[in-house]
Amino acid sequence: MDFVRHAEVLQAMVDVGEHKVRINRVQMLIRGFLTGAILAFATTLAYTAAPQTFSSKLGTRL
Repeated sequence: MDFVRHAEVLQAMVDVGEHKVRINRVQMLIRGFLTGAILAFATTLAYTAAPQTFSSKLGTRL
């Protein structure tokens, strides 16, 4: 099992935050729309799979 020091994780989080600050508004809007589209697709897939398979557990696991 690998071990990562807390300082390394913290530094990686700070680096990602600094990168996100530099992203312009258009890229943030595009990423937001794409994230919403992926979430909508996954939700639709889960709600469609549950009734077709007669198993609500399959829909929640997707």
